[in-house]
Amino acid sequence: MIAHRCKFENIENPFTKEAVERIYHVSGGVPRLVLKICAFSYHIMELENLVEITPEFIEMSQPEVLIPSEPTPRSKSIRNKAATAKGRK
Repeated sequence: MIAHRCKFENIENPFTKEAVERIYHVSGGVPRLVLKICAFSYHIMELENLVEITPEFIEMSQPEVLIPSEPTPRSKSIRNKAATAKGRK
């Protein structure tokens, strides 16, 4: 997906293999989060006048795109309601 978006925007893919792996890890593969992380990381790269995005950029981007390290109370509540509705609680 990242390579496709770079091609769509007519830019060379600046993400290292390690950065792509880190993006997948922190986003869980959720496309919206992947794109947010990529956009913020790309912005940092441009501000720093660099040409490559490494895992360190992903770490800097993570708090800015609001990826909680643990489920939020709302997401826990939604999960509990869904489990209860299916008789799993």
